[in-house]
Amino acid sequence: MNVNLKSGPNLNQPVDAEIDLVAFGIRLQGEIDRVLHSQRTMRRVNRALRSGRAELMQELCFSEEHAEELLARVRSGGDAFPEYALRNNAKLLRTLRKRLAKLQLGRQTAALTGDRAAMGMVKLVVHLDEACRAVPNPETFGV
Repeated sequence: MNVNLKSGPNLNQPVDAEIDLVAFGIRLQGEIDRVLHSQRTMRRVNRALRSGRAELMQELCFSEEHAEELLARVRSGGDAFPEYALRNNAKLLRTLRKRLAKLQLGRQTAALTGDRAAMGMVKLVVHLDEACRAVPNPETFGV
């Protein structure tokens, strides 16, 4: 990402800005899909282990060590994936979806007005937003 924070984006290249925005939108959607898959998997594992269906762990390709760790949590009276992890995932999903909606709205506004400055500002905001926010690693969730 080539954005000089002192001089800002190059407003003479709106096509480049559009490509960056599309690529960023695709990456955001990919993150949304990944987090949503993690969320669904964690809920599915919790339900399965509560009902005693440990074979699901093999179907989902969990390593034996990880499966044992999750089963130990269930045996001790908790959930395999604690409620706070599911809440954090849900919050991350809301944040990512809001970011994608803002990006799409900014792209539509800039495209409708044909405003190069607006497109450049959307590009700058996207780059700053991307630089300032880190999306957790999938292994953080144990999936």
